[in-house]
Amino acid sequence: MMPVQRVTHASAPHREKPSMGRHALRSLPRATVGIALTMVFIAHCSDPVVGGSCVQGYTLVHGRCVPSAVGTRDAGADGGFDATLGDSSLDGSVGNDAISDAGMVLDGVPIDQPAGDAQGIDGSNDATGMADTEVGGHDVSDVVTDATTCGQRTLCGSVCVDLTRDGANCGACGVVCATGTACSDGVCVAVCPTPTTRCFGSCTDVSSDPDSCGACGAFCASGICNGGMCRTARAGHVAVIGHDYTVGRTDQNFVVGNAVFLSGHVPVRILSLATYADPTVRTNVDTAIRQVAGTRAWSRWEVADPTALGTELTVDHYDVFLVYAQDGATDAQVAALARTISAPIIGFAGAGGVVVLLDGAGSNAGSFPIVNAIGMMNVASDVPSTGDVLDVVGPADALAVGLPANYRGERSSVSFSLATPLSTPTGIGLSATITSNVVVQDADWPVVVHGVVVPSSH
Repeated sequence: MMPVQRVTHASAPHREKPSMGRHALRSLPRATVGIALTMVFIAHCSDPVVGGSCVQGYTLVHGRCVPSAVGTRDAGADGGFDATLGDSSLDGSVGNDAISDAGMVLDGVPIDQPAGDAQGIDGSNDATGMADTEVGGHDVSDVVTDATTCGQRTLCGSVCVDLTRDGANCGACGVVCATGTACSDGVCVAVCPTPTTRCFGSCTDVSSDPDSCGACGAFCASGICNGGMCRTARAGHVAVIGHDYTVGRTDQNFVVGNAVFLSGHVPVRILSLATYADPTVRTNVDTAIRQVAGTRAWSRWEVADPTALGTELTVDHYDVFLVYAQDGATDAQVAALARTISAPIIGFAGAGGVVVLLDGAGSNAGSFPIVNAIGMMNVASDVPSTGDVLDVVGPADALAVGLPANYRGERSSVSFSLATPLSTPTGIGLSATITSNVVVQDADWPVVVHGVVVPSSH
């Protein structure tokens, strides 16, 4: 492994070098701490064999999804409460169920809620206006409603699955990969690409997968895997910034500087991804961080190989993950990068890290596919905002500290044209819910968005 090199400011206090694993990294300047907002990731249950999961509000019990917040239901999941978990008979001690306990599968929405008809199957219509028809003991309309709760996953039957890596639903529901193969990017392959390995028919990165964390089948109850270890949910942030810092200026510099100092660690330890980034941009971002830092200490290391992030990007070693605008990449390279780094980003933020994603008008369509891959927003395209007057619409947000009421978008600035409205909260990746707040916008679209994960219980 090549030696690690670090450039240190004379005024900055000494700190130990983080462990670099097997990949060579390069260290760059120092700076410091900021403010921490709170956020907690949802604990996410799933079937470790086929990669399916119970939707929000339900818990996996004896291989079935049962409600986690409405009393105790049996493993057969009928419509009523049970005296004993997992019994197979009618609940005489609690009152007879409308449906026998045996063999029913509860889908992701309780029977006809909020329409409120008491039976699993009857002749009336529920809130969606669809006639009740038996599907696993419940209404077709219930199953349709469930699909909207899967976030980045897809509803196959009554289970939310990831079609890109589910060996039993590879690319589409019901497509099963043959023995000896695994699902990777929605295609059954004989050999899993680096850094993934074959687990239960799926190509899995065990450094960041909460269903196979550190080893195949090692399930994280918190739904958070970072560096191959299950982590406790902690405060974390995702800042999406439509400035690539091709040109820096005092007002605009506050945005990325404030984002870095969302971390509460002293000193702030930054890992940056420089795969396709312009060296000038990296210098300008360092200048912006120094502007906000003042006398506070910080250090930055750089990694060029995105496949190293699964093991390298851990909260043990770093506080902030900074992704520059990938201006030198093709659109295909940006898309591949997004697929590679999305899971490590989710695990890092869920374990308490700060993620800063920069975008700008470069030679490609934009770096926004990374934002889409983690599920924070659904961006259709970048819109040039160079020279536009940008309004600070979230002046109380931590990212707006020091900003005037409005400022000019410097060269290569962009806003984010949204394919769907920015919803609050929304799913982020496979195991979290995030509230996104617009901090800066142009006349039409957001330019700076601060994502904070909404606290939730399992």
